[in-house]
Amino acid sequence: MSIGLQKAKELDADILLGTDPDADRVGIGIKNNKGEWVLMNGNQTAVLAFNYLLEARKEKGIAQNNDMIITTIVTTGMVDELARGNGVTCYRVLTGFKWIAEMIRLKEGKENYVVGEEESFGLMIGDKIRDKDAVSAVALLCEMAAYEKEKGKRCLIN
Repeated sequence: MSIGLQKAKELDADILLGTDPDADRVGIGIKNNKGEWVLMNGNQTAVLAFNYLLEARKEKGIAQNNDMIITTIVTTGMVDELARGNGVTCYRVLTGFKWIAEMIRLKEGKENYVVGEEESFGLMIGDKIRDKDAVSAVALLCEMAAYEKEKGKRCLIN
């Protein structure tokens, strides 16, 4: 991320994203309201991604009454608050995406899985790939940044 951060500063980029070598975790850098670059932690990234997905699904008219999100026992409680505020069920499982995938399997056909994550920079968007996937996470985070920029927001944090 340090090389990417240098380049992002040079280019005056809006966002910086980087994955680990096997592309299952994503790191994100954004500017604060002073124009300084900040690297987000996994909990911050999760809250931003969950909030965006839940809001976007409502806005697009695709939110369902049985939507659910899944997180782990070590992830911030803000995720639970987001879910509650959006009328979405939030399940907490043991750490590891195998437990998130297992909960999806248990709820399949009864509840609609939207997104899962853990605080270690892993996101699982949709239920087609049942493991953390930085490629889809990068696409989602870019979409989120573009959406916020279009609304006139230059920063997501203070």
